[in-house]
Amino acid sequence: MSKAQVSLEVLGAITILLLTLILIFFQLNFLNQRISFLENTGIEERDCAKLSSAINLVQSASGNSQIELTIDSDASINGSFIQFTNIYCNLHGVEITSNLLKGQVMIKKNEGVISVENF
Repeated sequence: MSKAQVSLEVLGAITILLLTLILIFFQLNFLNQRISFLENTGIEERDCAKLSSAINLVQSASGNSQIELTIDSDASINGSFIQFTNIYCNLHGVEITSNLLKGQVMIKKNEGVISVENF
């Protein structure tokens, strides 16, 4: 063998090493995406529970009432569903239509009419 030649075994080992590193990279990328999805879903589930509970509380209160809260995700309320990017939850009682951006939200009952809006 001359100085410039490389054996087939070394080339095979380098190829296997590179393929293993590429596989590890893609696996880590997939796991990071999955973790991000689970974190976002958890935030949306918390926001869904907060909105649903606050709307039910205002609805069941006698007279006029108002609750202010903060949500960390955009939401859409259509009828009896609260829809987020990854999840939705049911809303019992009155049917409401509203599009909410993340941030401060006011849920208000005035003379029997419930409104949900950003402020």
